[in-house]
Amino acid sequence: MNPIVLGFDPSISNFGVVALSLDPIEILKIAVFSTKRTDKKKRPRECDDQTRRTTELVIGLHDFIERVRENHQIIAAAVEAGALPYIGGHACFTPTTASALGRARGILDGLLVNIPCVDFTPMEVRQKVLGEVPTKIKGAKQPAKTAKEREAERKAKKLKTQVKMEELFPKVKLLWPKQESLIEHAADALAVAHLCSQSDFVQQVLRGIQGGTNAKKIDARRF
Repeated sequence: MNPIVLGFDPSISNFGVVALSLDPIEILKIAVFSTKRTDKKKRPRECDDQTRRTTELVIGLHDFIERVRENHQIIAAAVEAGALPYIGGHACFTPTTASALGRARGILDGLLVNIPCVDFTPMEVRQKVLGEVPTKIKGAKQPAKTAKEREAERKAKKLKTQVKMEELFPKVKLLWPKQESLIEHAADALAVAHLCSQSDFVQQVLRGIQGGTNAKKIDARRF
């Protein structure tokens, strides 16, 4: 069976997922699963609404993974690690946001049983995929930015990732979600899948498969 890796950009609102073939290197499938809050007039308690949304994601992602597994061997998975926002040392998130982030990441812990998985931070993606060099000096005070400036900066970084993925995988332009606002989530999932495919662990597994050995004997803890 063709070896592949999975890439995920977890979010309870827009959950990006990619299946990337390793031999040859090509995108097999790409999707973004979205959920919305219940209308305010009908909305239950926030925790109950998040449970409903999490269940919807579990169903969609499980179906995606099982369809891929029918004809391919999933040897590893990669996740873009979510980060709670802190500005000037102060938390800028609510308990609801923290809960949503935890639920989104927890989904994968349940679905990826026996599949080696690694998390890449957004900073690692920018450094390893985009070749960015850290400019912040540890301990140095950064100038305050408005919410509008932070959002513009975030969008610029996401666009860079999208453009880089289109350079590496030209055919992905035909596979991006039709809704433009969802492309960034698919691009992030593809970026970590790409990093995963280049990892030492995956390369060892591929050599084992090509050499006719049992890939399962390779120690996944070295990933």
